[in-house]
Amino acid sequence: PYNEDTLLFDIEEDYEQEKPLQDKELEEHCLEQMKRCMKLHDAPPEQYERLGI
Repeated sequence: PYNEDTLLFDIEEDYEQEKPLQDKELEEHCLEQMKRCMKLHDAPPEQYERLGI
């Protein structure tokens, strides 16, 4: 699973995606939204494992 730094970027301020955001609250919010969407669309367990969630 992927377990490096966040890959969240502010593409309005950092279009080239050179500076990842360092915001744990935003990262947690995005993670919860991703899990909700994955559950809604019946993502298989191996996708959760691959993403480390």
